[in-house]
Amino acid sequence: MRKSFQACLLSLFLCLPLCAAAQNFGVGFRGGTTGLGADVIGSINESLNVRLGGSYFPYSHDMIIEDADVDVRYEGEVKLMSLSAILDWYPSQSAFHLSGGIISQWYAGHRYRSAH
Repeated sequence: MRKSFQACLLSLFLCLPLCAAAQNFGVGFRGGTTGLGADVIGSINESLNVRLGGSYFPYSHDMIIEDADVDVRYEGEVKLMSLSAILDWYPSQSAFHLSGGIISQWYAGHRYRSAH
């Protein structure tokens, strides 16, 4: 049930990008390979924006390998997190822009276990 809910929520974020914006400030929500996340966007001037964001992706998987002599159960869980700082430059008054910045991703924790 929980995995179905997470899959539906991820589909919603992928299909319906959300963004709330004010004059020089915005908040965006996203979903992708780094997980579900959010960005805060601020306008420096007419041609520069800065984006600060983060995302979180928990994943767990259990499986049983059945053999003639013994059954082995594997359980695993990993939690991924990432932070980003991106600068967007709009050289003209269109939607075209160039982006550069850093993205740092790390493991927030993991657990694995096997038993037979």
